[in-house]
Amino acid sequence: MIKRTSLLLAVLVMPYLMVCQTIPICDTPANGSNWRCLGPFSPPPPGLNARPANTGTGAKLQVKFTDPAAPNPQTLYACTPTGGLFRTNNVLDSVPLWENVTDSTRLPVLGVRGFAFEPGNPDVIYIGAGIRYPLYLRRYFGIGVLKTTDGGKSWQQTGLSFQQQGNWGTACHEILVHPTGHDTVYALCGPFLYKSTDAGESFVLKKTLEHQNPLKWPAAFRDIAFRPNEPDVLYLSSDANFFYRSLDGGESWEETNVADWGVEGRVGRIDIAVSAKNPDLVYLSCISKTAAILRSRDGGDSWQIMLDKNLNTSYEKNAFVVSPNDINTLYCGGLYVVKVAVGDSAASFSTIGGGDMHLDHRALTVVDDGDGNDIIYSANDGGLYRGFLQDKKWNWADVSGWGLNNMQFYGIAVAEDYSYIPGGTQDLGIMVIYPDGSNLKPSVGGDGTDCAIDKYDPSYAYGISWALGPPRLLRSTESGTKWGWTFEKGMEGVGDPYYYQLASHDNGNIYAGNEDIFRLPHKTETWLPIGDIPLPTELPYKITAMCVAPSDANVIYAYGDQLYKTENGMAVTEEVVWKGMAGNIGRAADPVNGGASILAIEVDAAHPEKVWLGFNSYQSEYKVYFSADGGSNWQNVSKGLPPYPVASLAFQAGTEDVLYAGTDVGVFYNPNASDPASEWLCFNKGLPVCLVADLEMNYCQGKIVAGTFGRGIWESPFGIPSSFKTTEISKDTVWDFAILRSDVVVKKGATLTMKGEIRAMPSVKIRVEKKARLILDGAHLKVLCGETWNGIELEEDNGSFFSFLFGKNPGELELKNGAVVENTTSGLPNK
Repeated sequence: MIKRTSLLLAVLVMPYLMVCQTIPICDTPANGSNWRCLGPFSPPPPGLNARPANTGTGAKLQVKFTDPAAPNPQTLYACTPTGGLFRTNNVLDSVPLWENVTDSTRLPVLGVRGFAFEPGNPDVIYIGAGIRYPLYLRRYFGIGVLKTTDGGKSWQQTGLSFQQQGNWGTACHEILVHPTGHDTVYALCGPFLYKSTDAGESFVLKKTLEHQNPLKWPAAFRDIAFRPNEPDVLYLSSDANFFYRSLDGGESWEETNVADWGVEGRVGRIDIAVSAKNPDLVYLSCISKTAAILRSRDGGDSWQIMLDKNLNTSYEKNAFVVSPNDINTLYCGGLYVVKVAVGDSAASFSTIGGGDMHLDHRALTVVDDGDGNDIIYSANDGGLYRGFLQDKKWNWADVSGWGLNNMQFYGIAVAEDYSYIPGGTQDLGIMVIYPDGSNLKPSVGGDGTDCAIDKYDPSYAYGISWALGPPRLLRSTESGTKWGWTFEKGMEGVGDPYYYQLASHDNGNIYAGNEDIFRLPHKTETWLPIGDIPLPTELPYKITAMCVAPSDANVIYAYGDQLYKTENGMAVTEEVVWKGMAGNIGRAADPVNGGASILAIEVDAAHPEKVWLGFNSYQSEYKVYFSADGGSNWQNVSKGLPPYPVASLAFQAGTEDVLYAGTDVGVFYNPNASDPASEWLCFNKGLPVCLVADLEMNYCQGKIVAGTFGRGIWESPFGIPSSFKTTEISKDTVWDFAILRSDVVVKKGATLTMKGEIRAMPSVKIRVEKKARLILDGAHLKVLCGETWNGIELEEDNGSFFSFLFGKNPGELELKNGAVVENTTSGLPNK
């Protein structure tokens, strides 16, 4: 049942393993940026009908105490998958205070998936830097192992540093330091096991996983542990059926297939638990047909299934620890926290942490309270909880505290009046953030994705909830504080995407992309399909990026399997024509962009044929592409961008060519983004190195807002101010919906007719020249943000010779069909 193998791997060098230095991100001038975090810094208070258990700071934490053997320890570290390493020195307080200890590196840490202390010296910490997010984000990235010798004040790269990015094997997730020979360090990075014997100066590859994950996840080693009191004996597990043991410090390994010991079905993950109270005892927790917990009483020579029941664990969540006080008590983290009581020949279990705290328990740490009782720390998708037994009942307290700003936003929206910012999060549904730094958790749970806000009535918001079933598109009519049920009338029969695209437009429509693109006219109830995008049917392609041209809603760009475009997007459904772009740009087979997919599309505010694309590529020189002719020809405009994916793009209206790029390592700014010779500049003052998932612009405040996947929501002033040119109306014109960001002059002899909703910035004035007319035909004209706007000015006839002959003809204003003008500073009709 044990397969013995010896490895001759000391001379094997992986093609992407290099002793190199990763360049710090943006150690240069800020170029006008000055970022401020809007939060959340602590679990947002629950709104109407929202349970406290549904709130939190989020993310898949892993936690460790500097001295877990001490009674009731206070100093706790938490690593986050896309936000770095945090520390609190007062975890026993009612509101623990957290600080990030990796931001100072300015390295593309992105996430810390595993870490370890040098035993007896908590100032020496090793971290595995990288992210691993399949599904929508499609990210595999790591820079190797970093080390600090001063408790996180400064960090150095070790000999395990990776040059080639975007590879599964570069994301290191488990680190183990020898308990007495501290120069010996082990690191698991995807399917590879590395060993250092000189405190991280150099690493040697010791083992490669030879088996595939049966659940179709990328193959990887999962867990590693020393045999207590005998560190030359190591235990190693995988995301497959196989467990390994080494008797010589990792030089050779014995392989055990857990199926040989009765585990049924495909095993997707194996976790290890050992106890210092009995070094011969080893437990395994296997994710299989149901779940299986195995016990060995002889250090791994033989195994016995102790429990074969559904514990609601899975590939993504299978936390597993043994009590420090009782070798026959185990704790498992899955959907809930489960306590397992192990007997001589079988085990029983009971749920001790359920609906009274957030679900999806990713990691557990158990310590002694000093009186022989277990204290459990559970890291789940809501944050961090502490559990203790009192009066025969487990009590749980949220100890996420303040400062653990690691919330992961997939997408955000910003109200035109800057009153609130809703965002879709990883497993915390939709959050609402306010510019003063306060926040709110509505009752919407699950995974949230993108959001959109009506430009003319910010109380109307749209968002996504995805939990235990297909995603649901929702609407709020109360500024995101309360959300209704599924709002998808007109979308019946479409597939269920992982991720909707949502956008609002100056024409009053809301746009949603899944298998096709739909639009919702202002405050109506039914979505209208915009034609039929010819996505291939042999694979489940979805629209994962889209942009409606701000100046012409007929022009829409969308990405599914390739880039598509329509030029009559406002036509009736049957008449809308979509076409694939020249060269099939964005397809994996296209060598031009290095086989990368398109993550972002952005269009110039005034010119619908000027379009930019952001790509999901590592190392490739192609990060941002530009077309000046609507997609017929493309240029690479990536000069100065670092070698990481570009997830979002934002054009600054009121400028000639200013574009911002949200990347996996922060925000960059290009003052002349259509010129291939123009270089991208750092725009990161105050912003940690992080994955920027979404960028939104707000012209009332002159700010850019970033939704990050791992560090919350941030705001910064624009790099340069927007300057909107006066709009001159020289011929008869009709506006149904319009946002006025500059003065409007209706020229002599012209008539401007306004219908529908019209909004004006506070500084805007409408001037009607003599012999010109402004007709408000049922229009609702009011300020966009702030208290008042400058209103309407009618030019008076100056009594010239011609007016004496033909009569005076001042500028005219006509209100009809219930037209309303509000919030003006002029003496004209004002409500």
